[in-house]
Amino acid sequence: MPDYNYDAWYKVSTTSFVEAGGETLLKKYKGSLSALLSKVLPEVPWNLHLFTKLPQNYWSDMKTQRNFMENLGKKFGMDFSEAGKVSMDNWYKVSSAIVIENGGESLLRLYNWSLYSTLTSIFPEFHFDPLKFAKAPQNYWSDVSAQKRFLDDLVSRFRAEHKQVDLGDDDPLDVWYRIPKRYILHCGGGGLLAAYEGDLFALLTAVYPHHGFKRWRFQFLSLPEEIRKDPQILSEARSFVEKKLNIKNSSDWNRVTKEDLHRLGALKVLPRGKRDLLGELSDT
Repeated sequence: MPDYNYDAWYKVSTTSFVEAGGETLLKKYKGSLSALLSKVLPEVPWNLHLFTKLPQNYWSDMKTQRNFMENLGKKFGMDFSEAGKVSMDNWYKVSSAIVIENGGESLLRLYNWSLYSTLTSIFPEFHFDPLKFAKAPQNYWSDVSAQKRFLDDLVSRFRAEHKQVDLGDDDPLDVWYRIPKRYILHCGGGGLLAAYEGDLFALLTAVYPHHGFKRWRFQFLSLPEEIRKDPQILSEARSFVEKKLNIKNSSDWNRVTKEDLHRLGALKVLPRGKRDLLGELSDT
């Protein structure tokens, strides 16, 4: 085969081919330049997806889709041979823009421009974590089961990272009183928080409606003045602390420290000074 740059054909549009006098020839191949070249130059290993216009129904064959994605994956160190050990984690380094740059724009279009949907359809034998991609799939967070799955995993991760810390909770979900929003963002939950306008309390009560979260117990959430001064909330917090610290009478409150109130999530609603604390409690 002569030394010829066949790759230049990928940049030739059907319009420019017609303008150069090839209209009649192109009609014989139903306007497909790739079909024409494949017939005239069968010895050239054409990458049909690189043409500006693909053959009709080109992506309808799942084998064609898989071949394209495997070839793209090889550029990122993935070995799809029988002897190779495929590390699909490398796909998390690939963006939709990269797929498009390599000729896969119309393939992505088939899957509503979602790389996650593309990969799960073409490689059903592999598990992909949608949150490890640069961008979560469109409408991913609209599924409450996906929200719960993410939050459950996040709690497990938080507990694993704080094994040496006494989280002091009776119910596994009570650990949420100690998890700051920045931790959720760090774990890739920014889109999920955005779906609830950044309101962690609204998110948790929606995903775990039967748990009965108390807003005043969250250590990292601001508390409106009307809640902090609500007598009912004060009474609720007092009863909670008395139960947790085995307080039987007013004198037992003398041993209560700010650290105790902070640990129990009651510091925001119960007065911080011991003298004020005892005075406030005697009024209720």
